[in-house]
Amino acid sequence: MKKERILGIAFILILVPVLLFVLISSFAHSSLSLDTEKPIDVSHSWTCSIEGKDAPRSLDLPAVLNDIPKNTTIQLTRVLPKANISSPTLFFKTEEHRVKVLFNGSTIYEYSPKARSFGSSPGSAIHLVHLPDNFDNGYIKIILTSPYKQFSGILQQVYLGNRNSHILMLLDQDLLPFALAIAILFEGFVLAFIYVSLRYSKIRNAGILYLAFFSFLAGLWIMCERMLSLLFVPDPVFILNLALISLYCLPIPLLLFIQRTYCPKNPNPLVVLSWAYFGFLLASTLLQLFNLVDYVLVLPVFHALTTVTIAVIGWLGFHEVKSGNKSIKAFFYACTVFGFFILTDILLYYFASVPKMSSHSFFQIGMLGFILVTGSSLGENLFHLREIHIRNDLLLSLAYTDGLTRLKNRRSFDDMIEALNSHLDQEDAIHLIILDINNLKTVNDKLGHSQGDCLILEGVKLLRETLGKLGEIYRIGGDEFCVIIRGMEEEAINDTLSELFEKIDRFNSTAHMFSISIAYGMAAYQKGVDTALNSVFVRADRAMYVCKDNQKQIRVIG
Repeated sequence: MKKERILGIAFILILVPVLLFVLISSFAHSSLSLDTEKPIDVSHSWTCSIEGKDAPRSLDLPAVLNDIPKNTTIQLTRVLPKANISSPTLFFKTEEHRVKVLFNGSTIYEYSPKARSFGSSPGSAIHLVHLPDNFDNGYIKIILTSPYKQFSGILQQVYLGNRNSHILMLLDQDLLPFALAIAILFEGFVLAFIYVSLRYSKIRNAGILYLAFFSFLAGLWIMCERMLSLLFVPDPVFILNLALISLYCLPIPLLLFIQRTYCPKNPNPLVVLSWAYFGFLLASTLLQLFNLVDYVLVLPVFHALTTVTIAVIGWLGFHEVKSGNKSIKAFFYACTVFGFFILTDILLYYFASVPKMSSHSFFQIGMLGFILVTGSSLGENLFHLREIHIRNDLLLSLAYTDGLTRLKNRRSFDDMIEALNSHLDQEDAIHLIILDINNLKTVNDKLGHSQGDCLILEGVKLLRETLGKLGEIYRIGGDEFCVIIRGMEEEAINDTLSELFEKIDRFNSTAHMFSISIAYGMAAYQKGVDTALNSVFVRADRAMYVCKDNQKQIRVIG
């Protein structure tokens, strides 16, 4: 059973997302293999002029120009090559730049987002610039300005082709990361489903919910990081802010997950880091709202916090494993690999030949592996807890349920009476009906205990069909039962009792090894008289014995 459970969890949490990733990837490559004109790379032999500097220079793209002040104009110019292209289009990406494109001295394209109530960012954008059909040997000029110094000198490649070929090229570059994001989002939905299903089983573990939030935020961030997202939501500033907010929120559910799930002996560093990220997110949001510092400018602070977090988690994990905490072992190894991938991407962001243009590929792959390993381990533990909880519920149910009739037993009845006694003044009407199945001992002695059990079961069946519609039935003795009825008029109860005895008569009119006879007594709670239902029970019990004596006299007379 354990092996089957582990296999099922591995299939849901690991194999399904991986298969999803492979299928989407395969479809992407097959769909992009259609015959189409490939874009021409025109990234070489540009002439670059920088505002405030006299000497233009030749430049090949991509490139990074150092020490370019913010809002400095950079002009890239060149003659377009001869090419047979239908609906010619120029394609390039920008990192936080405003753009203006001129062809033979005339403006043909301009990208300058309207001023927002907060923030200066123009976002990371894709540009599809339509050219005249007779563009051969035309003179193209691209003018770039950025409100940020760290992005001012970043220049990316330029391609010449038609619109479809550019979009297919973009799909080829970004569809695999998109597939990865979908797999991570799917993992988040699976974890959320597991959390909800466990809640229905009355197992409350917020750790799996925190991991689901982590997966959602990670998938959302990866999607927004890709330029492909601009084909669906053509607002670079919105996409940028959504990506950064998702990224800045990511560590908080992860740290909460570690605290709740693995309960380290010294959780204080995790608590401090959680509040540090919360404070960072709050402060950066306020700075953005008041147009003081944009989200994108505080990314180095986030990177510093992330580096500290990796060191702290590694230190805590090492000490937990060393102290014998085996439950954290797999998680510690997953964190170690994940942390290595994160640090690799942070280093590439600052020290690669073209910095700030990293695709975060190491981070994204490491994140998927981390979520899969951690989710699988957590899911296996939680399903094990669920099985224990189900067994405990079964034992609890047996403790409160009569084994023969499956009615609630005397223990359950006493608990219900105690609960009602605690708020009797809030009840409009309570009736207790005590019933006794006659002749059980005679049937047991003459026909055997199996027939005695049949007598009980047939009597309970009639009680369920009638009085069961009015309230809960309890077996409080071998042949004695009690019905608690709340908020019902006595007249309706008497009608149902008449229905019960009609059914008893119909049962007895057919051939059976025994006949059914039931004595009953009913009493109602009286406000101002009864301080507890125990006195009501005593009155109903006395009434039942009076009924039982009357039935004996009728049988004797008969």
